[in-house]
Order: sequence, then structure tokens, then C-alpha cells
Amino acid sequence: MFLQGTCSLKGAKALGTEFYTPFQTLYLTSTGYPNAYPQFHIVATQNNTTVSITPAANIVGTTANSTKTVTLNRGETFAARAETFMQTARLAGSHIEADKPVAVTVCDDLLFVGSSADVTGDQLVPVEGLGSTYVVIRGFAGSSSENVFILATQDNTEVSINGGTPTSLSAGQQMIHPMPTDLTAVIESNYPVYVYQLSGFGASSTRTELGAVLIPSMYSIGSRRIAFNKEASNTHNIFVLVRAGCEDGFTVNGDPTVLQASDFTTVPNMTDWKYARKDITSVATGVVSVSNSKGAFSLGYFYGTSTSATSFGYFSAFGTFEFSAITYMCGPSVTLAGGYARSYEWYFGGVLVGTGPSYEATEVGTYTLEMDQDGTTVTASTTVVRVNAGTIAAQYFCSAPTSSAPLTVVGAVAPDDTEYQWQSSPTGIEGSWTTIPDSISPTYTPTTQTQTRYYRRGMSSRYCDWAYTDAAVVAIVTAGTITTGDQIKCESDTEPFRLLEVSGSYGDTYRWQKSDDGVNWTDIPGPTGATATYQPLPQTSRTLYYRRGTTANSCAMVYTDAVTVSISSCTLPVNPHLMGRFRGN
Repeated sequence: MFLQGTCSLKGAKALGTEFYTPFQTLYLTSTGYPNAYPQFHIVATQNNTTVSITPAANIVGTTANSTKTVTLNRGETFAARAETFMQTARLAGSHIEADKPVAVTVCDDLLFVGSSADVTGDQLVPVEGLGSTYVVIRGFAGSSSENVFILATQDNTEVSINGGTPTSLSAGQQMIHPMPTDLTAVIESNYPVYVYQLSGFGASSTRTELGAVLIPSMYSIGSRRIAFNKEASNTHNIFVLVRAGCEDGFTVNGDPTVLQASDFTTVPNMTDWKYARKDITSVATGVVSVSNSKGAFSLGYFYGTSTSATSFGYFSAFGTFEFSAITYMCGPSVTLAGGYARSYEWYFGGVLVGTGPSYEATEVGTYTLEMDQDGTTVTASTTVVRVNAGTIAAQYFCSAPTSSAPLTVVGAVAPDDTEYQWQSSPTGIEGSWTTIPDSISPTYTPTTQTQTRYYRRGMSSRYCDWAYTDAAVVAIVTAGTITTGDQIKCESDTEPFRLLEVSGSYGDTYRWQKSDDGVNWTDIPGPTGATATYQPLPQTSRTLYYRRGTTANSCAMVYTDAVTVSISSCTLPVNPHLMGRFRGN
């Protein structure tokens, strides 16, 4: 028998020293399988970890509400299994305390609904990683199979749903909120609670394959990119929750048409947030990357059928809100988006710069956000870094054909997931670039070439669209031509000679020379003589010749043809007949 299920591992956010265990309490586990019981598992991360377990119902070896103490070494697991498969034997509200960080997973093996049986469960977060505000999005089960289980962690916990009358709970006590038709539920409490959703595919009167997930609190929404692996068959959906105004910022595997603003609906009782239930069955199998350029979001992945199995998991961040350590700025600014909060204060350089849920950063440096999350102040910081495509050094050769060394980019600032693509061009101007096949590595070695070509590297990431280095030339050293041409002016002319400029030259070192006869040449000394252009100085000689030499890479100097710069007397001939007309009265 094959059953599929998802248990989203939460990394460091799953580790803690105090837990309560939420469980569904509506359905029997299978009576046809001898090991199908409600259970929770505790795994230690350090040696000599002392764990105290107070089960809410009888477990093997321990009666309800009595405390069992076990010692675990790193990697060892203690499995607490209920004695029976009855609904009344569920372990909801069991209390776990440890003197070193542990991880806890809950599991209900083979829940029966009609003729269906499916495994449910999820990894928990500790009490310190819980919140007091949650939004639950309904799945696709029958009206009686969509339920939310809310478990208190402190006495005198008041829980209200969709703004209704609060229900009072004690620590370890759990309540059920049915969702027969409502597509969302807003859950608020005065103390942190666990929110555990039971959902699935199919009508409960025939077959319903169930899945269960721990819901992330609104406090934890901080991810702007979430990736998961999409299976090859069945029906696939994602549940997405995002701040209003950011719903048009999504791409799925880089495609902005899969999840659009029109897919979102305002969350009742929380109108500044929007949600979507989106079928992504048509998206290609494999890794699916969902990104938002405008703000953070939470995401649940829901797949299966009513006749095989349901798999359900949330891949959002859990625990408290936090930024990525680095935020990449692609253009003149980047939007920093806070999580759910009652109020916001943004600081840059210790100065308050904003009080809204987001801030448009235009300078690089560290930004700090202080948020009031239902009375608790949460502080998060991120350092804004400007993305830089970098530069490539030119390469020059003395003669053709050229066999280039690897082209290496320096000074680039790029995110870890950056993709690269090299391009070439005969001119180095826009519109002339061609993508080089299979050139997706950070460096590229051009093939042997007989003429000058230009190269550049593009880079793209989940943060930024394509950006390119400046063009880098791979060329044979060439002198080029002085485009200014010969110059001549009158002795009385006070205007300077035109600047001498060269085109079609390839090299990185220059030498200007002058001559009285165009045969014997003298170097023009000083920094001016080493520049790419040259300004002829005032002269008394009738004619001077100028040329420029170019070299690179220890090649022999090559020279342009000479141009002349001449002085003329510019004396006009005397016309006595013309002058006579102005004599006399």
C-alpha cells in the first residue's frame, strides 16, 4: 500500500525546549493496521538531553497527565504512542519540556474518512516560535472534514475567530473551528497558540484523503522566495497569503502569468491582506520557485486526489519575522517590506526614516525595522547591497589568429542564485550582441579568432533582471586612423588647433610623436603624450607632422599615418582697381 504525505521540516525554527502537541480529535485511526496509532516523536540535538513528557492521554508506558522523564543523546528519538486508536485517546495538549533544544513531530497514521485512509502529521515549532494572529485558507475536503484545531499554551487564553466572541482556554486545552464553507478564518488570541489545520480532497460521505499542517503565524511572514518540489501526477494547488498591494509582484519559475493579481481575494476581517488558492497542475514537474518582487508572503503546497492520497505542507518561514541578512538593490531603489504588525518604525543610520509597512530604500547600508506585533516589539535588520555586473579586462594580441585567455569578471556583486550568460559582438554596440551557446559559467574562454570581437557577461537572479558588464574587447593591436585630418590656419588666427583623435585603434598604451619632416620622429614627453588624444600646441614652424603609436601586451608599437599641422601667412593680394574705388569723396 502506498501513501504519500508531506512533513515540512523547519530547520533551526523547529528547535526549542517547550512544546505542546496539537492533534485532530475527530477521526479514528485505522483498525486494520496494527501500528496505526496517534503518536509524537522527540529527537535530541545534544548529548545528555533531559526531556520531561506529560501526555494528555495514555501512551505506552505512561498514564495520562503523569510525567515521564527520559535522557536522550544527539540523534536519539523517543516515540510516544497512544494506547488506542480512538478519538478520545488523541494526544492533543501533551506537554514536552527539555533542558536542551529538541525537535518534535506529531503523526496520526491512517485516518479513516468513509473508505479512505491517509497519514497526517507535521513537524512543530516550540512555544517561543508561535504567534497570536493566524489566517487559515480552506482546502478541498467535504464540509465536515475541513477543521482547524487551536491549542493554548497559557492559562486564560482568549481565542476569537473572524472577530467573534472569544473562547477561553487553559494551557494544553484545544478547541475546534469547523470550516464547512468559509474559505478563510482569521484567528486571534491574547497569548500564543498552535493552529493545526486538517484538510484534504473529496466529499466526506464517500472518500476524503486527509492532510494536516501546522499553520505559520502572521508574525513569521518574511519570505520573498519559496521553492518546493512538484510531484509528477495528481492535482496541485498553492495557498498564498500576501499584503495588499503586493499581489501583482509574483513570478512562478520566472513566469509572471501563472500567479496574477486577479487570482487574489481580500481576506475578510483583515482587509490589508490578500489570499489565493491557485491550481498549478499545469506547471512543469520538478522544482517550483515562487517569488515576489514587492513583499513577503506565506505559501502552502497542496496536492493529491480524493482516491489516492493528500499531501499538504507550508514552506513559509516559521517563528518570528526576520529579514534576509542581505537585500540586493538592482536599480535606483529597493522596497523593504515588513511583516504583519500593528505599527512600524524604519531606521537608517540610527535615524527614523519611515512608519509604513514598507520602505523604499535608495541608499546602501543597514536598515532596521521595529514592529509592534500584538504588543510584542520585534526588531529585524537587513543590509542593502547594490548589485553590480562588474567589469572585464580587455585582451590584446600582437597578431592574428588570437587564442584568448579566460575572460574573468572583477568587482561583481551578485546573489548566490545568480545565473550567467555570455554574449559576443563584432562592434560592441547595442543591437549587435549574440548569445554564445552553452556559455553559462562565471568565466568564458573565447575560441580562436582572426578578427576583433567584443564580449560581455549577463547575470540574472530572483532579485534582479538581466544586467550586463561593459563590453570587453579581444583584439589584435591596431594603430587606427587620426580622424581629425590635416590642419592649417593663418598666423593671425588665435583659435587653437583641433584636438587630434583616433578611431579604429586597439591597445591600452599610447605614444604621440612629432616631426619637422615626416621622416625623423621625436616622442612627445610627459603624461599628455601617453593619452589617447593630443592637443597640438601653438607653433611658429610652418608645418609639423604628428602620429600616434599604440601597443599592448608587450607588442611592438604600431603607428597611425601622419597628419600635418601648418601655419600660413594667409596674405591677400592687393587689387589696385578695387582699392581705387574707395579714394576721394
